[in-house]
Amino acid sequence: MSWVKPAADAILAAGESLMVEVNASDPDGTIANVKLYLDNKFVRQENYAPYQWGAAGQNDPLLNDLSAGSHTLKAVATDDDGAATTITRSFTVTGDYLTIPGIIEAEDYREGGEAVAYHDTTSGNTGGAYRSDDVDIQKTGDTTGTYNVGWVAAGEWLTYAVKVEKSGSYTIRFRVASQMTSNKTLHLELDGKDITGPVSFNTQGKGWQVYQTEEISGVQLEAGVHILKLVMDTAAFNINYMEFIFGD
Repeated sequence: MSWVKPAADAILAAGESLMVEVNASDPDGTIANVKLYLDNKFVRQENYAPYQWGAAGQNDPLLNDLSAGSHTLKAVATDDDGAATTITRSFTVTGDYLTIPGIIEAEDYREGGEAVAYHDTTSGNTGGAYRSDDVDIQKTGDTTGTYNVGWVAAGEWLTYAVKVEKSGSYTIRFRVASQMTSNKTLHLELDGKDITGPVSFNTQGKGWQVYQTEEISGVQLEAGVHILKLVMDTAAFNINYMEFIFGD
C-alpha cells in the first residue's frame, strides 16, 4: 500500500482543495475497501480501484477549503480476509499567499522543496542569494526589485500560493533579461491548467541584467486561492518579477 497523492510533506494554500490517491493490493487475495481519514475524521470509503478522493465528480467536503496548519491523512486498506494495513501522510496548509492584482517577485515561490514548490535541475543556489534551496537566485541589476531568478534550464518551474481578489481579464507583465540572442519561452499555469500559452520573447542578447518587459493580455483568472506555476520552457534567461494588472 502506498501514497500516490499528495506528495510527501506537500504544502497547500489555505482554501485549496486536496486530491488524495493511494495504491492498494493484496498478493493472496483482493482488497475489500480503503477508508480515508483526515485528522482522524472519516472522509469516505472506496471499494474499487482507483482509490481516490477529492477527484472531479466526487463529494468529499472534508477535503475542500482546508484550514491553515498541519494535517494528517490516514488510509486503511482491508483485504478479503479482514486484515487491515494503515499508512499515514502529513501535509501543511499555509495561510500565506501573494495577492493578485499586484507584483509577484520570482524568488518568492512557496515553501515545500523540490517537486513540490519548485523543480530545479541542479543542486544548490548558484547565485547564493536570498534562499538556501536549489533555485538559483542573485541580486538583480534591474531598476526595481532586489533579486532575480537565473541560470534557468528548460523544464524548470516555480509555484506560488496566490489569492486572486476578483475574477476577470488580466494583463500580465514579465520582467526578463538574457545575454543570449535566441528566442525564449515561458508560460503560466493555474491549478494545473495552462492559462497563457507560450509567452515568447527575445532580448537581442542585451545582457543578463538588462531587463525588458514582456506583456500578455486577456488572461482570465477566477477569484480565490490558487497555485500559480511559472514554467521555463527554454533555458538561459533571468526573471525578476511578474505583474498582474486587472483589465486589458
